Amino acid sequence: ILKSKGGVLFIDGDASIFKKDESRFNSKELLYKISSMIAEIPGNHAIILAENEHSKDIITQNLNSNGVRNFNHTFYFKDYSEEQLLQILKLELEKHNLYLSEKASEKMYQYIKGVCTRRELGYANARTMKQIADSIAETFYAKPHHNSNQIEYSDVELFKWHDFTTKKRIGFITSEEP
Repeated sequence: ILKSKGGVLFIDGDASIFKKDESRFNSKELLYKISSMIAEIPGNHAIILAENEHSKDIITQNLNSNGVRNFNHTFYFKDYSEEQLLQILKLELEKHNLYLSEKASEKMYQYIKGVCTRRELGYANARTMKQIADSIAETFYAKPHHNSNQIEYSDVELFKWHDFTTKKRIGFITSEEP
């Protein structure tokens, strides 16, 4: 709030740090901090709180019900398309001075399509593309390459989308080994 006075404060409400109750920076703590800082510091404050649609605006609702009444403008943006997510991935890879070959690009597009099939899990976003790019770069630079900065199919062929169930299941895991 202090740094954003006269400007904009952006809060990523979907960041994992706000999702854990034991975290020092959970949503309840965030609510308290924002409410008290706004009360203590006069003036106008522009706060952008980004939350996934599936989180049901929990932080926003908490702010409104606990005294931050002017937190009332809500804008909804469409999710990124698979093509846009691939472009974000490519831009993130460029930050590592890396580029996807055509076959690697096709492979990652198929992977992204798989990720997008389960948007309710929250994985199909720019943060995920950054994490994937960081993972690709880390793996790429750990291997000896022939002075190339191009990601080949073989560098990403192990990226496979595994569909995760959202229902809790009870059962046993069996192994073929004794």
